Amino acid sequence: MSTRFWIGTYAAKGGLGLYPLTLRPGGELDLGLPTTAIRNASFALSHPDMPIAWFVNEQEDGRVVSAALKGGAWEVLGDVPSGGSLPCFLARHPTRDLLAVANYADGAVTLLPLDATSGIARAPCDRVLQSGRGPDLERQAGPHAHCVAFSADGNFLYHVDLGLDRVWRYAVTGQRLGPAEVVFEAPAGSGARHLALLPDGVHAVLICEMAATCMLLRLDGKRFACLDSIPTAPTEKANIGGDLRLIALDRLLVTNRGHDSVALVRIEDGRLQREAERDSAGSSPRHVLPVGQQMLIAHEEAGGVVLLPLPGAKGTWVRSVSIPGAAFILEPQE
Repeated sequence: MSTRFWIGTYAAKGGLGLYPLTLRPGGELDLGLPTTAIRNASFALSHPDMPIAWFVNEQEDGRVVSAALKGGAWEVLGDVPSGGSLPCFLARHPTRDLLAVANYADGAVTLLPLDATSGIARAPCDRVLQSGRGPDLERQAGPHAHCVAFSADGNFLYHVDLGLDRVWRYAVTGQRLGPAEVVFEAPAGSGARHLALLPDGVHAVLICEMAATCMLLRLDGKRFACLDSIPTAPTEKANIGGDLRLIALDRLLVTNRGHDSVALVRIEDGRLQREAERDSAGSSPRHVLPVGQQMLIAHEEAGGVVLLPLPGAKGTWVRSVSIPGAAFILEPQE
């Protein structure tokens, strides 16, 4: 059975919009014509119950686009401000009609209400912005929100800031965010990027982009403590961390940009271990999506998507397709 994915692309790197990519049963990849109205989609989320998805438009004047999949094509239903600049990450509240947005350039975190009937995102109903800087004058001159995540019960929103090397937490009350609490401070200059909350409600995994490290955290009261930290790749060449994807309760995938690889990391007894690695078959793997014992990887700099076996899985074959500015891979529910 064929499966259709959707590839978000950066316009500045030649991407023309949102591309349909079909994976055939034999492993072949077929590329279709893009939806040009959905641009700079470096992150997206599908609604779990409706044929609708939300896409960031990562531009200076940030936007969030709501679109419905109808007859194999996307129809734009709404286009609203993200409340900040260069939106790069979305999270949906587990029980309420709310969408959280991380805006990278100015560091703003916003809440967008969702129409209960259609799922369409409306203009922001709340916005928070931290201040400060990190030690890297080029990358950390101010706040840079890179990830948002709701707790499983929806009572809190976590916010990862690359510019400030911090993880913040806000109580969620109605459509508002409470006062900011610093719940973790990463080593100065490490560039905290992505946070994954584990299902046990106690542990989390944090990827630091600039230090290219993977950290296992444990909630101790209101704050996280670091149990372990490992490099995301061997250190013989310059590298920065990329994507983080949980694939099991004790396994995760991490992409390395510079080392250009994907690592399979195991969590066991409060420790982290790189269990296997695989060359990503392209430069700057920005996003990875597991597909059974395979994975699709979007390479931002190489301008393409590849299909490979997972790290540690049998096989060395590569399937690839050229897509300029490939940034994100979405598998919507149809």
